Amino acid sequence: ALERLDREVNGGALRLPPEPIELRVLVDSAVRRWRSRASLAGGSLRLRWRAGRAIVVGDRVALGQALDNLLVNAIEHGGPVIVVRVRLHRGGVRIVVCDSGRSSRPAARGETLDAAIARLCGRRRRGHGLRVVRRVAGAHGGRFALRRSERGSLAMLDLPLGEDRPSAAA
Repeated sequence: ALERLDREVNGGALRLPPEPIELRVLVDSAVRRWRSRASLAGGSLRLRWRAGRAIVVGDRVALGQALDNLLVNAIEHGGPVIVVRVRLHRGGVRIVVCDSGRSSRPAARGETLDAAIARLCGRRRRGHGLRVVRRVAGAHGGRFALRRSERGSLAMLDLPLGEDRPSAAA
């Protein structure tokens, strides 16, 4: 853990061997970890799982960090109702974190992810968590997209499934 922190702080990359990860365990854990924070902020955080036993291959710590960043971003900048939806999508799994929109200023129509991050960053050093999510998605062969409107935000993290295909059981 200290080696990982040292490399992250000092800009180095730590390459851990990829491992099969049961995604539901990872997502459930993140939702439980942040549910009380959402409640303290006057909101709620729910999980809707429709992906069976989805297995992804990758870095458990990095994926957990990406999920944490998505949830914290929704709590701090979105809300108050936050729902995490997970479902199978185009041969992979899609994790969508959506909020009911409390943001002070919606994104301009067609705003790119980089422009949204730059706007959110401002002088208060906000938005770096979304860069982490995008980097983690790319490192896992996935994709990250953010859509904002006056009705709320959708943060979508798509990941390819691992060798084990999901079963029908939820």
